[in-house]
Amino acid sequence: MKFAIDTNLYIRAFRNPTDEERMDDFYQRCTPSLFICSVVLHELEVGGTSRSVVDWVDETTRPVIRSRRVVTPSHAAWREAGSAINRLALAHRIDRRTIARSLVNDVLIAATCRESGVTLITDNNRDFATIHTVLPFDFVPPWP
Repeated sequence: MKFAIDTNLYIRAFRNPTDEERMDDFYQRCTPSLFICSVVLHELEVGGTSRSVVDWVDETTRPVIRSRRVVTPSHAAWREAGSAINRLALAHRIDRRTIARSLVNDVLIAATCRESGVTLITDNNRDFATIHTVLPFDFVPPWP
């Protein structure tokens, strides 16, 4: 099974030594099965509020990136994500002008994982369960 870690878990690991230890343990057990979604990496880079955050992200993700286990949304994934956002907006009567960038990114992460056959590890169950109603994909809670 192939896995990718969601942005929120990287952020928690940076902020909390216990969460970092749990993620490190997962890395040790599952590195050959671990991928990173380029959308997650983008969110981490954009959110890097200090040099220490950027350095930590680089150090933490380096083994996966060096092994070329990066999944990136294709043109088809971008289109599928757009269609899924449209279906969510219609189903939940959301004004498309007010859709949060984080939701757009989460839908793109889901479409990329689905396309790549990667299971997303996240504790953002509420948002991803909602996305799953319009875009089926695999996601699990930490740490399988």
